[in-house]
Amino acid sequence: MLCHVTRGLSLACAFAMLASCTFHSTAKRWNGHVGADGQPVFLQTSTFWGANFCIGLPWIGNTTIDKMIDVATAEIPVAEGGHLRVIETEIYNGWYTLPPLTWLFTPMMTSVSIEYRPTEKAAALAPR
Repeated sequence: MLCHVTRGLSLACAFAMLASCTFHSTAKRWNGHVGADGQPVFLQTSTFWGANFCIGLPWIGNTTIDKMIDVATAEIPVAEGGHLRVIETEIYNGWYTLPPLTWLFTPMMTSVSIEYRPTEKAAALAPR
């Protein structure tokens, strides 16, 4: 009995640590092409993983659109660029993945892509 409880707590702790993750990636190479306004652009994509309880109640990680935009824009240093433009957001709610378990503990994934104009210094330092 104690073994089952310990295993269950271990799995719950592992899930909690892995469930609230954020990943950022930035595209800086455009082969000399520029954005619509004739200026170079960088594209940052941020992906957030979390979990909801009973499908809709936030439990682990904050996967709301407000938090997503706040964290993603904080990853873009003011010294590196400005003139931000959100070009895509995505929300995945995995309530149907493995019912009835995922009806209680629902995996969530949100993603936001932000285009921004780099400063001259940041554009010069970017790989070509």
